[in-house]
Amino acid sequence: ALGHEPILDVFARFGLGQSTGAEFPGERSGRLPDHDFWSAIDRVTPAFGYGLLVTPMQLAQAYAVFANKGKLVPFTFIAQGEASGGSRHHASRQVISPAVAEQVITVLHRVTGPEGTARKATVSGFGVGGKTGTVHKVGSAGYLDDRYVALFVGVAPVSAPRYVTVVVIDEPSGDAYGGGAAAAPVYSRITQEVLRIKNVAPKSAEPESGELILAGSGEGDTSA
Repeated sequence: ALGHEPILDVFARFGLGQSTGAEFPGERSGRLPDHDFWSAIDRVTPAFGYGLLVTPMQLAQAYAVFANKGKLVPFTFIAQGEASGGSRHHASRQVISPAVAEQVITVLHRVTGPEGTARKATVSGFGVGGKTGTVHKVGSAGYLDDRYVALFVGVAPVSAPRYVTVVVIDEPSGDAYGGGAAAAPVYSRITQEVLRIKNVAPKSAEPESGELILAGSGEGDTSA
């Protein structure tokens, strides 16, 4: 297993544990474990979503790294052409190699396939990819057995990524409380409408994509 320093370095490179810099009112930085107090278990639990606090904006920015050929582009609510001097655009940095980013996108696409956990995230006419998440909520005495948060983070279209969307369902009701059952269908409906409104062509006619920018609108932008 990796030691705590390499793991924390990976988290930091993806922007976790720190503000995105978007200046969104009330934004929190999340929380990463204090490596001085990490146990062997603490080094493993982040792999399945426990032991750290991450905001939806941080998730969107991190997953956009995979969609953007390994580059982290600072989160902004201003379109690229409106940013002062394009400063945010030039602040992008390479986090992982384009080859690794492409491999991750391929794996995320399989998650929405016939044997994946997010079959309900599919969007007619487009290939999408993503990751489900289901976590127990925390109470005063620890994790709660019957209260959950369901998540899904999706990238669309996978052949020419333009949009990263994070869906968080707080305490989904009924037996369908998992990310694949509760959050993935919401992602599907949202993404279907986004692609329609933005006039993105179905996969049979999808163009090659350029660099993605985390912004609210514009050609080549990724929106969260």
